[in-house]
Amino acid sequence: DLMKPNKEKEQWFIDNRMDDIKYDPDTGFFWWTRQNPHSQFCPARNMNAPIGGVFKHRYLCVSLTVDKKRFEFKLHRLAFLYMEGAFPPNFVDHINRNKGDNRWANLRHATTGENGRNKKPRGSSKYLGVAKEIVHYTLQSGEKVEYHYWFAQIKPRGKNNMRLGRFKSERDAAIAYDKAAIKYHKEFANPNILENPYG
Repeated sequence: DLMKPNKEKEQWFIDNRMDDIKYDPDTGFFWWTRQNPHSQFCPARNMNAPIGGVFKHRYLCVSLTVDKKRFEFKLHRLAFLYMEGAFPPNFVDHINRNKGDNRWANLRHATTGENGRNKKPRGSSKYLGVAKEIVHYTLQSGEKVEYHYWFAQIKPRGKNNMRLGRFKSERDAAIAYDKAAIKYHKEFANPNILENPYG
């Protein structure tokens, strides 16, 4: 969940559209409960298909009209409304990192930092928290050589990026990251190789 919640828009949904939708926490699907009673100009709702289209950032959303303007409501935020009686105050994290999986068991409250830690690897390594480093040396003979290493780093909450060391093996660097991620991020850690004891 990368976008800040819009409190005014969410309150409008509670006041005007909450009874139009129902949520199945076991499948993560949302369904219309009735045809649109609010405007004769809106297209008919498909009562036999789950609600949701892909919005930017690849989240499933439902599009509704608010004062003649169309707004997108993220389904994972609606899940909290139907299960807990209120929209989440901050962000929502998809535990398995599948943004289309809105089963209740796959959603959890998260701060901005916690939500950002549960991510997929990007960059020069297939592992999260690992990157390739090329070090250039000039020998006494004048010959220039380069060595390829892998380094691991992590950003603990409230701290700057922490270098975890330089490794010849990409896998060793990944394990170093995993140990640090489990230590600092706990249940929000997304280890590459090691099991997360926090679940």
